[in-house]
Amino acid sequence: MILSIIMTYAVLSTVNVADLMDKKPKGHLTFSLGLDYVIGMCLSWVPLVADYSRYARNINGAAHATYWGYALSSIWMYFVGLLCTIATGLWNASPIPIMGALGLGIPGLLIIFFSTVTTAFLDVFSAGVSASNLFPKFSERRLVFIAGVSGTLISLVFPIDKYQSFLLILGAVFIPIESIVLVDYFLIRKHLKPADLTKPEGSYWYRGGVNLVAFVAFVVGFALYEVSYFQAWPIGSSFISLIITAVLYYFLMRLLHRDQFSKVRRSGIYKNHAAG
Repeated sequence: MILSIIMTYAVLSTVNVADLMDKKPKGHLTFSLGLDYVIGMCLSWVPLVADYSRYARNINGAAHATYWGYALSSIWMYFVGLLCTIATGLWNASPIPIMGALGLGIPGLLIIFFSTVTTAFLDVFSAGVSASNLFPKFSERRLVFIAGVSGTLISLVFPIDKYQSFLLILGAVFIPIESIVLVDYFLIRKHLKPADLTKPEGSYWYRGGVNLVAFVAFVVGFALYEVSYFQAWPIGSSFISLIITAVLYYFLMRLLHRDQFSKVRRSGIYKNHAAG
């Protein structure tokens, strides 16, 4: 928090916000495409939230801390990044060089170090936890190690100038996934059975542990996201993928798996478990 305040001060002391507001945007980025970038970035973090929020004392605390912590910090950092981008005219503008020019190189170096370490840790740990659902015979420690090595190797060859395209891939993958999760929890089951998550013949077993309806809905949502992007639909890709995936999953489940629908709405059910 202290380093972020120093970084914000460095940027605001260098650029004139009033002058920047008068500048006209350049480039071909539309509002809907910019929205898709932001939504893709936000939703890509949703699956790992449960790795930490499962330790919260109650569901309200977990929900509010997650929402406000992410929303406020994102708005703050988007604002700082926007100022740097407009001031320099560079798509990959960074506040770190500005801090260095003001003699704040050490705080800038610490920001790079802490942000890189914490982000990488979240990703690697979450990848290991998620993989344990697919490979329950492997220890979580081994899967985390494999994820760390794999991520390091990929980062050595990943073209950082293609990061915007990467954000769109994240949106295409995670938006239909989260749509299915939300519909399944709030409209179909209305509660979670943690003990059944890894239980053969349990509530989530379907066909050998695979919900084919969810896969069909996901593929359709992914395809619609890609089509709407390449066709440049004015509504954007995120909302069309989210809505169509949700509607398709709900009605296919109602048609093929009516037994999954909760007969009685249960409120206040909260277990100290992570949803797989």
